[in-house]
Amino acid sequence: MTGLKDIMELLAGWAAQSGVNLSPPNGWPGPPTLIAVLLVLGVILALWGSRLLRLFYVLTFTGVGGALGVKVARMANVDALIGLVIGAGIIGLIGHLLFRWWVGVTAACCAALLLLTWAASRNSEALIAALQEYHEQQQVVVVAAAPPAQPAGNPDSPAGPTSVLTQATWALRTYVVDAFSYFRQTRHNAVTKVVIVAVLAWFTGLGMGLTLPRFTTILGTACVGVALIGLGLGVLLTTYSPATLDSMAGREKYVAVGSGVLILISLLVQVRHRRPVPQATDSPAPASKAV
Repeated sequence: MTGLKDIMELLAGWAAQSGVNLSPPNGWPGPPTLIAVLLVLGVILALWGSRLLRLFYVLTFTGVGGALGVKVARMANVDALIGLVIGAGIIGLIGHLLFRWWVGVTAACCAALLLLTWAASRNSEALIAALQEYHEQQQVVVVAAAPPAQPAGNPDSPAGPTSVLTQATWALRTYVVDAFSYFRQTRHNAVTKVVIVAVLAWFTGLGMGLTLPRFTTILGTACVGVALIGLGLGVLLTTYSPATLDSMAGREKYVAVGSGVLILISLLVQVRHRRPVPQATDSPAPASKAV
């Protein structure tokens, strides 16, 4: 945890020096609201995530399909309502029918991300030194990249959520592409090993999601729910008790044990929810003996 915190602070310092807007956009919830949302979502996912995951996928695909349908309908000069209904219906149906595939892809991405996060935490000192070297060598190239031109507006008005998200996404994409290219040239062997292990983790997660969807959904939602709870508690301590958060440095083992206990409780609760309830059946009447 300490290593990841140092890495995040280094990246945040680079972003501030590069002119990336890190301030929250208008309408972003304040700390109390954000903490409450994270904790509530975490508890819901940890206790009932596997039962709600299909609904989440279907609603997400339906919303994306409706937005795409409206966009296509406007481009074709058709009533937007027709595009909304057709797009939401077709894409929502795809989300429902291919649910196991979406579980597999999500598990694959989470497995690769988890492995990369663990590797970064275990090798934080070497990674920080490499990032500092990259920032010194490639600073001009990274800062020179700019997002696509946005529509003209009032320059005095604060940035909205869309513009802030666009800027952050473009900066992150530029940073990742340039950093990967730089490290592939300077540390080819290390990058090759990381890529191979991440690809193997990706296919492992995909296989688990396709062959064991029930187990994968229970384990995945339990881990994500506990992670959201931990993130909410971290924001709580950062906002209202930074000294308590600093005193936890060097006690990562206790945090890991607590997280493991919460994940185990979540797994037990979700398995109990998913356990089929035996149905009472009437015993057949005994056959009458022939006279």
